[in-house]
Amino acid sequence: MRLLSLDTSTKRVCLCLSEHMRVCEYSLEVGKKLSSLLIPVIQQTTEALGWKLKDIDYFACGIGPGSFTGLRTGIAAVKGIAWSLQKPVVGVPTLDILAHNAEKFEGVIVPLIDAKRNLTYAALYKSSRGKLKRISPYMLCAPDALVEKIVQKAGRAQKVIVFGDGLALCREEITKGVKRAVLLDNDYWQISAWRIAKLAEGMIKEKKTTNALRLLPLYLYPKECQVKKKG
Repeated sequence: MRLLSLDTSTKRVCLCLSEHMRVCEYSLEVGKKLSSLLIPVIQQTTEALGWKLKDIDYFACGIGPGSFTGLRTGIAAVKGIAWSLQKPVVGVPTLDILAHNAEKFEGVIVPLIDAKRNLTYAALYKSSRGKLKRISPYMLCAPDALVEKIVQKAGRAQKVIVFGDGLALCREEITKGVKRAVLLDNDYWQISAWRIAKLAEGMIKEKKTTNALRLLPLYLYPKECQVKKKG
């Protein structure tokens, strides 16, 4: 099975081409050049591996939450390629991808993504023996509300592993309000396309694929707060 996995929810393009145990991963910070560089990056990476797009069996994409512009660009690219080739797609929530960076820890895992406006995207996961189970909705939270959610779900006894670029917004509140909080450094903060591929492979085995036109971003901001197209 050949799988192309992509995430553009942050400032970096993360791309992974995988076939069984053979993996080629590519990551590059592109910023505002994303829309012009994404398709060439996909084409050059597949060609470097000797692949043709038509030979890829599945396409996986991080669906957010994250950068509005980045998500739209990445999802549009995957939808366009997959639809033209009539190949199935898999949408993987970005917080799920990030949470697996800390899967070796036991306790409650809390990945955080900076949502701007003094808010964070967050979700809570129970980690046991290397397996994660999400125990909360995907959330858009202010720091105080996030601490309240963590205490409600984790209680005072469980170790709580917190990390991600959203941590800068609520470090003080978490340190004061969450008794057994462990704050991980930025080695754990990066989205990995390889992890998208691993999660997508599991979803493919469970037949959780869809056609390209049904691949949608996971937006948590109210519609009136989302970036609108001009014109």
